[in-house]
Amino acid sequence: MRHLKPRSQALSRSPINRNARRNPAGHESILRSVSRRSPSVAPVQTRERPTPFRERFRREVLATIAEAAEDVFAEQGLRDAHVGEIARRAGVAVGTLYNYYEDRDALLAALLKERQDAFLATLEAALATPGPFRVQLHTFVTAYMAFFTKHRRYFKILLEGELMHLQAALPRAASVQLGCYQLLMQRIEALVDGGVKTGVLRPAGAGLYAWLILGMLRSLAMRDIRNYKAYEPTDGEELVSVFLRGAEV
Repeated sequence: MRHLKPRSQALSRSPINRNARRNPAGHESILRSVSRRSPSVAPVQTRERPTPFRERFRREVLATIAEAAEDVFAEQGLRDAHVGEIARRAGVAVGTLYNYYEDRDALLAALLKERQDAFLATLEAALATPGPFRVQLHTFVTAYMAFFTKHRRYFKILLEGELMHLQAALPRAASVQLGCYQLLMQRIEALVDGGVKTGVLRPAGAGLYAWLILGMLRSLAMRDIRNYKAYEPTDGEELVSVFLRGAEV
C-alpha cells in the first residue's frame, strides 16, 4: 500500500515553493502573473475615501459661525459685536464657539482670511483673461465689484476696520486686513504694468495708476455701503473710461 505524503511536505517540494525559497521576489512575480491570468480575480477598484463625519461636522459648524459672525460684525460694528450674539445666531453654545476660536479677535481674523482668499482668487482669474489692456481692466473691475455685490458685509467690515484703527483692539484681524490690501495692490500693480509694457499707459505715471484704480473701486463700494447709490454694471464701465481718458497715451 502506497503511503501518502503529508500535504505540507508535498507543497514544500513543489517547483513553485522551491523557487520561492531561493528567490522570494520571483515567487511574488509568479503569483502576480497567475492573478492576472485568472478570470476569477476581479481588478481592485479604488474609491476616494469619504470625509469622516467629524470633519464634515466641523466644517459645517465653522461655516455657520462664519456666516453669523459676518452678519453681527457688519450690523453691530467691530467694537460692539459680541461673541454671545454670534453664537446665538449660529445656533451653538458660547463654549462651542470658543472651542474653535480663542477670542473675538481670532474669530474675526479667521473670517477675514477666508473671505480674502476667495476674493484674491477671483481677481487672479480676472487677471488671467487675455486681450488688450482695456478689456483686462474692465474684466478686473467687473470681478472686483461682482465680489463686492455678493459680499457687501465683508467689505463693510474692511472699511470700518480702517476707520477705527484695529491694531490696538484686534491685532490679528488688523494684520489680516493689512495683508489683504498689500496683496490687492500687488495685483493691481501687475495689471498696470501690463498696460505700460503694451504702450497703452504713460510710463511717467505708472506709480500712481494702481492707487487711482483702487481709490475709484473703493469709492464705488463706499457709495453703495453708505446707501447713496447701489452699484450698477455701467458704473464699472464709466470707471474704466474715466481712468483711460486720463492715463492713455
